[in-house]
Amino acid sequence: MNLRCPECDSPLVLKQTEKGDHFYGCSADGCSGTVWCHPGTINPMGIPAVAKVRYLRYRCHRRFDRMWKEGYYTRDKAYAWLAAWFKLPEDQAHIGMFDEEKCLRLLELLEDFYASRAPRKVMRKSRQHKRAASIKRRRTEPETDEDTEWE
Repeated sequence: MNLRCPECDSPLVLKQTEKGDHFYGCSADGCSGTVWCHPGTINPMGIPAVAKVRYLRYRCHRRFDRMWKEGYYTRDKAYAWLAAWFKLPEDQAHIGMFDEEKCLRLLELLEDFYASRAPRKVMRKSRQHKRAASIKRRRTEPETDEDTEWE
């Protein structure tokens, strides 16, 4: 596999964490270009990215996965929704293949998606809020008719 770093164009080499997870990391010192492997394999999960893009992908996945975990769509339909929005074939509609621009766009789309489906809550005043308002009213209202000036 011939993977290159998106930051410095150095080759990525297969590495392993202490837990045994595999990833491809940049061979140059101090460079953040990496891509994780699918569990139990040495197959990359997407395309290599720098730290900022990996963080955006992480945020996208956290929000995107809610679509199917909370029952808005099935997992397949959620990925079909993703493919349709980005006009991609479904086999290429994976957040691990997104660049910074696509990640930012997806975060906007997901924000709109969840906002449009948020339950409309009727705001009720709490007892404490009602009590505070009542006390405030009593302080501003005259206590007796004598306190009020009549013309």
